[in-house]
Amino acid sequence: MLPLSSLLLFWLALALPGFALLWQLDREALRGGFLFGLGRSYLASFMLLTPSSVLGYTLQLPLWTLSGTYLVCLGVAGAALLRDRSWVHTLRRPSALAAVGGIWLCFDMWLGLRAGTHVQGDAGYHIARVRLLVDAGLCNWDPLVAAPTFDPIYHTNLYHALIASSAQLTGQDAGTAWIATWPFAKLLTAAGAYQLARVVIGERWHGWLSAITTSVFLSSYSVVPFPNTLAPVAILPMALAAGVSALCTPRSLRPACWVAAGSVTLAELHALNALFLGLVLVPSLVLLWLVYLVRRRPGKRYLAAAILACGASLPWLIVPALPRLSPWLSQAQLLSSRASAQPAAAEPAAPEAKPQENKEAEPGKAYKAERFRRLPNGQSMFEPTQLFGQHDRNLLGLLLLAATLALAPHAELWAFCALLAVTCLWLLVPALCSLLLAVTGPPWAAARLAQIVALAFTTLVPAAPCSLLDRLPLRSWGRQCAWLFAGALAAWVGFGQGVNHADWTRAQLVANARDFKAEQNKLAIEARVRLLAGHIPRGENVMAHTRWDYGLPMHCRCFAVALGPGRGWHGMPYMPERRNDVDEFFSDKTSGPRRLELMQRYATQHVYTSLRLARMIMKSLPEHAQILASTNQGTVLFIDQ
Repeated sequence: MLPLSSLLLFWLALALPGFALLWQLDREALRGGFLFGLGRSYLASFMLLTPSSVLGYTLQLPLWTLSGTYLVCLGVAGAALLRDRSWVHTLRRPSALAAVGGIWLCFDMWLGLRAGTHVQGDAGYHIARVRLLVDAGLCNWDPLVAAPTFDPIYHTNLYHALIASSAQLTGQDAGTAWIATWPFAKLLTAAGAYQLARVVIGERWHGWLSAITTSVFLSSYSVVPFPNTLAPVAILPMALAAGVSALCTPRSLRPACWVAAGSVTLAELHALNALFLGLVLVPSLVLLWLVYLVRRRPGKRYLAAAILACGASLPWLIVPALPRLSPWLSQAQLLSSRASAQPAAAEPAAPEAKPQENKEAEPGKAYKAERFRRLPNGQSMFEPTQLFGQHDRNLLGLLLLAATLALAPHAELWAFCALLAVTCLWLLVPALCSLLLAVTGPPWAAARLAQIVALAFTTLVPAAPCSLLDRLPLRSWGRQCAWLFAGALAAWVGFGQGVNHADWTRAQLVANARDFKAEQNKLAIEARVRLLAGHIPRGENVMAHTRWDYGLPMHCRCFAVALGPGRGWHGMPYMPERRNDVDEFFSDKTSGPRRLELMQRYATQHVYTSLRLARMIMKSLPEHAQILASTNQGTVLFIDQ
């Protein structure tokens, strides 16, 4: 457990540079509570590391560029905090709810450290991306493609780079570094829920209640550390909280700066969520500016702040569309820089017309596509029942929010409801929804905008009704009992809108924690790394069975001839033909000479598959094939051509 603990220490120390910066520039944020200051500290740390990350990706610098910057920032922050210890006085005696919340968060992080992050499915891509950064330095290459090609999805990603830096500084494997990210994701998610509830509802204990219920709800959801999940459940609430503050105090530049920080951080984690933030905030900010303009108070300062806040993530959104304008993305430059490490695969003979990619629909993507309704006029709209849920508890949650808005109104609550209204307009108005689909592309991408509505349930519903109790003439003990009852009811309501997956139940979490599943996954990854890296040359193209293809770049710098169905395009040309050739190679009806022909077509000499299929291949090629190694992690076969 010690290696995982050292990685957790890396993530906890990441908040110190941001905390030191807040103490110098924005002490008011530290007075909002522990989790409020913690969330802002992480945002500030991300912004401090952004210049080093962008410069490293641009110039293809070694990973030590970012790791060294992290160490320097940590040293400077530590020295500054030791020299000026007045920040200690900001630590207040915690309330009963804060003490309970702190104890739960520590326990939840300990469970996350034992269970570990999910390592199946899309985790293969993320681990491969982290391994690429550790091995090749800061670059925007696609980790699943043999030739160095630009990765338009997770380019210039700070989160992947930080995981790689944690592996580099602690001496751990990239897979181990990925496994240890769940406790950090739990802490950041709780901080995001606290910030949103604290700003919108107004009281510290409201924020703690929201943080506790959100953490409990997501305690078994081990895919939270995935960038596409961490961005909407942790960073997006922080950015929305800053956006609400910017709407309520437009004369102040400070909230706009935090919106900009949240926008940039979202873009560096998952650019789609940065786009959603802009789509929701920009109309509200423009409307507010028009109100000031009508009142003959143009508010140039406010307009500049709005432009800064909403345009901060624009470069991350433009770069994928304009790769040729970026000199560091030149294919010739990439191929010449590290060609020996990553040779290009030999392509099969091109057909007369380039075939279309297979349209295998992933179950999750098919479900999200069905959430849109096609209208007779050709336009689309989001299914309302899918937006607000199909359970009675979700309707009850809407009623609780409406009652809170009517009986305990706050300017911040009205502002957040305005953001929810803008979100609903984008999804439910056919013309706007059609425009949204045109901008985002696939329906499953546009469907993720509904996550902002889900935040109202999972974050605000547990805390909002409790604000009504503050107006009741109850004694202290009666008020506390009412708080507990309302909190339990609201948590039950809020859970109705959340994610529920059979594979990640709380019972499974307990089993993982009891069995120390993180250590088991760590040992399995290390064993596969030894198997593949020890017997397959670096940069080699491998004929891998569809069950094993994703594991190649995940565990070593090797590449599969083709990726199985549902694994995405990932830049590989002629993917359908590649998949057909791989299926033919592993078919028991394929002759030995035909297998040699397929191996020569893709310039490969290694096969990665199961022991049963390896023996079948050896029978057809007795003079050419030999088993290099075979374990419970797979079999590596060498074919001499």
